[in-house]
Amino acid sequence: MEYGKKVGIGLRDILFISTNDWANVGAGFAAAGRKVGMDCLSVANCHHELNYFEKSVIWKNVADVKGSLYIGLQGLADQFKVIVMMHAVLTPIEKRDWQKWAVFHGGGAFRQDPKKACNTFNKVVDMTFLQHGEFFGLGCYNEKWLIPPIDTEYIKPVFSDSKTIGEIGLTFGHYPRGGAKGTEIINKIMEKFKGRCNYRWEAGNEVPWIENLKRMSDSGDVYIESFLGSLGEWGGITVMEAAGLGKIVVTQARTFDKYEQEYNCTCPIVVANTPSALNEQIERLLSFSPETIVELQKKSRGWVETIHGYIPTGLRLKRFLEL
Repeated sequence: MEYGKKVGIGLRDILFISTNDWANVGAGFAAAGRKVGMDCLSVANCHHELNYFEKSVIWKNVADVKGSLYIGLQGLADQFKVIVMMHAVLTPIEKRDWQKWAVFHGGGAFRQDPKKACNTFNKVVDMTFLQHGEFFGLGCYNEKWLIPPIDTEYIKPVFSDSKTIGEIGLTFGHYPRGGAKGTEIINKIMEKFKGRCNYRWEAGNEVPWIENLKRMSDSGDVYIESFLGSLGEWGGITVMEAAGLGKIVVTQARTFDKYEQEYNCTCPIVVANTPSALNEQIERLLSFSPETIVELQKKSRGWVETIHGYIPTGLRLKRFLEL
């Protein structure tokens, strides 16, 4: 007999569990699930230091179904049909007969030792959610591509004014918020275009999320997200946030074709996988009319709304888990 029937309640849908909900991904997935009618909850051991708008519930604040005392993580997990362990961290709970388990691999922890991660999770999960195309084919069980969602109701676009572009020229922005973004290479290439365009950038620092959104919103017409050489791959949240703000986004994307096939879409991001490609793409953007730039910005925003907003991501999650 299912746990929910034993205690006289229906089972809830998805519980996302994090130690530290890096980039607030668990909270975002839970919000996306709720948007399409699923009963989802995200819990974490602590809130992310960047103070995101949507937050996971801290474990010690989670009450039981009667709203009384904290019942412990196992008791909470027993109320759900699906458990998703976030950020390659195995949660010390027991799997119940009525449950599906999944793990989400999104960044550094998996990149450091993918073999160890596969050995740990393949024994217990029913599927693996991967944020980046580069993670496929490394041994994960039942791989599914699931990019974190963007709150397009909160993140609003500010499209450029074609008249202003015509008067002052195209403006590029680059605001690395910590970590490797290839800033040195980007700055070196942008120096070649001095006098032909405007370039705004600031050395990387971990500013609060809302402040970083404002920096990107004010960054200009085109946002250069990253150029990492052999390290990493696009699929990071900053790419989608910048596009959601109405920016043309330049980034590296070595699995671009695989992404378009998997998500069944035409992706408007501007791909630059080598220094020469980055140089060529900037040259190409400078050749466009102001009106074309604004149209490309609108395509960026439309892509995020249609493919990576809360509702499309929630529906994708629901389809994968057959809920």
